[in-house]
Amino acid sequence: MDTEQDATTAEDPEYKVGPCHPPIHARFKPGNQASKGVTRGKNTAGVIAELKKLMKGKIPGDKQGRTGVQIFVAALFLNATRGNGTAIKQVLDRLEGPVPMEHSGPGGGPIAFEDMTPVQRKKRIDELITKRGSGTGELAGDGSAPADSA
Repeated sequence: MDTEQDATTAEDPEYKVGPCHPPIHARFKPGNQASKGVTRGKNTAGVIAELKKLMKGKIPGDKQGRTGVQIFVAALFLNATRGNGTAIKQVLDRLEGPVPMEHSGPGGGPIAFEDMTPVQRKKRIDELITKRGSGTGELAGDGSAPADSA
């Protein structure tokens, strides 16, 4: 079936209907928005309060009489034991705390890219990438910055 519509239905002679090209009568009119009247975050406090109440209480129909939190934790742990990387990270972050990430410039100071020339900036970025790739947190090799390839 041809998805193109006759050009006589629109002002534009190249007018076509198809994927990502809805008919003109179905397009949003100027000033009309899909989310008009929807306020994000308006009911957030109420939703959070209701979720907290549900998570603390026993879940109806659960044969073991568990709370929402117990079911949630069991599902998270089950996903982690099945190799789900996101679940593994969530479990480890909650048990051990998130892995600290060091963001520092030369000598432990702040990273100051705005004070660098483009060549210095490229060298510093290459140095940080090399440092990250070594997995030790120390610079790979002799500690000197990579040669400039620009």
